[in-house]
Amino acid sequence: MVSVKRLFEIKEEIDNGTSKLTEEQWMVLCEEQEGVRFCDECGELMADGYVWGDGEHIECESCKNKTTTPESYETAYHNGEVYWTQWEEEM
Repeated sequence: MVSVKRLFEIKEEIDNGTSKLTEEQWMVLCEEQEGVRFCDECGELMADGYVWGDGEHIECESCKNKTTTPESYETAYHNGEVYWTQWEEEM
């Protein structure tokens, strides 16, 4: 099993051109790991984020801030419609 921290490192290596893996190989590696999530808005790898409803929609902090006002988030949170979670303990 590869940690989410290592997946982030590999992605950075791919972006910098220093990885032996291709983007496609990295995606396959991500799909094989438990606890790996991608933001439904931007598609970025997440170690933590916001879950809406019963998991119908997940998004990273940046996207949540773009798609939801602080007031509407607070209302949704207090109504039990959204929560923040961390999928892997150690980053």
